[in-house]
Amino acid sequence: MIETLSKIPGLTADRHLPPIANNVPHLRLTWTEEAFTFKAEEVVRRLMQGDPSIAISRRGERLLHVSVWMMRPGEHQIVTRRLQDVFKAA
Repeated sequence: MIETLSKIPGLTADRHLPPIANNVPHLRLTWTEEAFTFKAEEVVRRLMQGDPSIAISRRGERLLHVSVWMMRPGEHQIVTRRLQDVFKAA
């Protein structure tokens, strides 16, 4: 996921271990207003309204966390593709 999403200009994707996460890493996505004018709540809304519906955590205006530990095999590819669609459409 990190490798693919990091190729989108203006989007930063990295591994993040929240302080209270039982040592479970998350995918963290950040961007600047110059790169993408929309905020995290818009990304969350688009993912929830899409098919399939995808829930991710908004942590700031331009900060998202994706909990990958609950994904079933292959679901990371679906989430990655949907995130690519949202950011590349901007």
